[in-house]
Amino acid sequence: MGYLRDFKTNVKPGMGSRLYSHLPKALLSLRPIFLRKITRRLFFLITFFRYIHRYIHYLTPGSLYLGPVDIVLTTRCTLRCKDCHMKIPSYPKHYDYDIDDLLHSVKNVVDAVDGVSLFTLMGGEPFLYPNLREVIDFLKGSMKVANIRIVTNGTIIPDESVINSLIGTKILVCISDYGALSHKKEDLKIILTGKNIHFEEWKFSDAWIDMEDFDPNKSEAEIRDGYAKCMLGNPCKSLLNGRLYPCFRAATLTNLCLKDEDKSEFVELKDDSALNVRGEIKRLLQETSLSSCRYCGRIGGGGKRITPAIQAIYEKPNDTHDAENRS
Repeated sequence: MGYLRDFKTNVKPGMGSRLYSHLPKALLSLRPIFLRKITRRLFFLITFFRYIHRYIHYLTPGSLYLGPVDIVLTTRCTLRCKDCHMKIPSYPKHYDYDIDDLLHSVKNVVDAVDGVSLFTLMGGEPFLYPNLREVIDFLKGSMKVANIRIVTNGTIIPDESVINSLIGTKILVCISDYGALSHKKEDLKIILTGKNIHFEEWKFSDAWIDMEDFDPNKSEAEIRDGYAKCMLGNPCKSLLNGRLYPCFRAATLTNLCLKDEDKSEFVELKDDSALNVRGEIKRLLQETSLSSCRYCGRIGGGGKRITPAIQAIYEKPNDTHDAENRS
């Protein structure tokens, strides 16, 4: 009954109403009311059978489907969180990833597999990425991409073209609520609501996990057991700088050269051979342990809890755009 669990996860309470809100105005004015209710239920059933259809294909022998995949767009951010999981303060210079290289990498992944359940656009702060609309439009246009999620820290109001690109049943905007730091979240929620754009508010009032609280001397058996239980690497992959990694921790540490590069722990996406990329993705999915797990404080789902979004105190780099200049 896995498809029912997935359906319940993705079709949340109120989604029927949100889908209904995208209907043409001519349908909204239909009378009597029962016709409007029938239309609403019809959209709900279409969504339900879309998930069933996807899982029928998932069971097809030889098929290759990916679960959630993070796409890192930029290392620029409006916050400087000391314990940032993406280690943004560790970058000596902050920059955006080239749009052509990024779309080329994403296209190679999409072409190589039969479907992707979710692409999450993140940074840094994704609303600082100047080519965000192009990435969204590409993912929206692919029949292989089921859902798109954008994670923002609530400090940016994107421009009108980006806002309009967020309209659609495929897309969910996730607003991380860091209290006073997320000073634009209420304005953003009003704009999204006015455009009937789906969004969720993530509360981080309790704690983060300290990713730096790790033991590099874990045994191989502990690494394998931890990776099997991991909620980061096992279900989620990360696309960063032209490579597909098993998780964002492996991607970040390798990209910052904080660990020795292990070619078994990523897929090079600059190769234009979709067949080769497909085989490499299958290989990556079969990995049972990672050297990166030795440098992760959350291996196996554990980890020490710490106060979220504590700001590092240091001079802001000149290449980092201030939130006020983009709102």
